[in-house]
Amino acid sequence: MTTRTLNLRRRGAVFVLDDSAAAASLRPGRRMRSAEICVDGRTVEVRVNDHRPSGVSIDGLLRLDPRGSRVAPEGEPVGWTMGRERGCYAASVVRGEDRIDLRLPRRGGPRVEIVLTGTWPDLELVALAASFALLARRRAARLRAMAVAGAMGHGPVT
Repeated sequence: MTTRTLNLRRRGAVFVLDDSAAAASLRPGRRMRSAEICVDGRTVEVRVNDHRPSGVSIDGLLRLDPRGSRVAPEGEPVGWTMGRERGCYAASVVRGEDRIDLRLPRRGGPRVEIVLTGTWPDLELVALAASFALLARRRAARLRAMAVAGAMGHGPVT
């Protein structure tokens, strides 16, 4: 079983997948509710599944969600987990013995580390969609933290 590492790095308004055989990029929308994924000239739109980003979907191609995930072309079921670990957000896409593990620091640079085990059809598409789910989750957590800090920081009204 082969293992290799890819990195998704920010270049201006676009995230680019380094060390990939395909030209692959992710362009998030302004509110991080949707993004465009471009792989070798083919562009698809990925959307966050719900108000608390727990997964993403691409119409007819992919769904990563704790309630049920699928990856085309066969529509085969895959496992999807996403959560927080020490100092980072982490996610995994699992199909049999094949895995894509992702890590995004809670603070610091906008870089997603992607560790691939096994072989994946549409690898770049799945990796970019999963990365977008992590980026959207981190943004939502930061907005919630700012809202709580703002609400608590005003003191008593006189």
